[in-house]
Amino acid sequence: MEMIKYMFCMGFLLVLSFVMASGAQAQEVLDLDTFIRLASENDSRFEEILIDELPLRYQKALRLPAKDLVLGVKAQYDVFLDQNRDEADTSLSLSKLFPYTGTDVSVSYKNTPSSSSTTSSSEFTFALTQPIAENAFGAVTRLKDKIIGLENEVARFQIIEAYEDYFAAIITAYMDWYASYENLKIGDSSYQQNLKLMDNIKERQKSSIALPLDVNKIKLQVMAKRETLIQLTEEYQNAL
Repeated sequence: MEMIKYMFCMGFLLVLSFVMASGAQAQEVLDLDTFIRLASENDSRFEEILIDELPLRYQKALRLPAKDLVLGVKAQYDVFLDQNRDEADTSLSLSKLFPYTGTDVSVSYKNTPSSSSTTSSSEFTFALTQPIAENAFGAVTRLKDKIIGLENEVARFQIIEAYEDYFAAIITAYMDWYASYENLKIGDSSYQQNLKLMDNIKERQKSSIALPLDVNKIKLQVMAKRETLIQLTEEYQNAL
């Protein structure tokens, strides 16, 4: 969790720097959807979560016995010098393992030339093997399959939790930043309005419409607004 927070902070600063850099050209406020999209595109932590999910798709294929159909072909020429002839020596095999039952089925054909005559002998073999001790009837493979399935489920829940933690951190940070941004904008607007009001009161004082007391009151208000603006600016910077 601490690593997620650290990586998120780095990604948040990266996205925020992108936003501030583009802020000079566009004054639009970054919405949450855009912020999440930019974070997922620029934060390496999000990519790491995606990468963690990829191996789960291939765990069973990598850790369980292969159930592919295997074809084997072997061919050679036997030369009989004393008979001035050569013959093809060919063998062909086909096998398949059924891992969940432990059954191994194989078929083979072999053609072997005879050294004593011009004839050749052919051999056809069909074999069916079934373990009855170790991995009896595929019991170990089925158990391993269940274990791998449970491990994958646990890993997926951890990845989902990482996603949730990541996006929760993004949303929380964005909301804190956005609240500070809005407060700062309101505080600055209020301060600017009070500056205009003070200028107006001073003009009215010159025309003997406003009293010095009125000017002092608005000065106090401007000072209070300025102090509030400084505080809001610090809060905004701390939210970055």
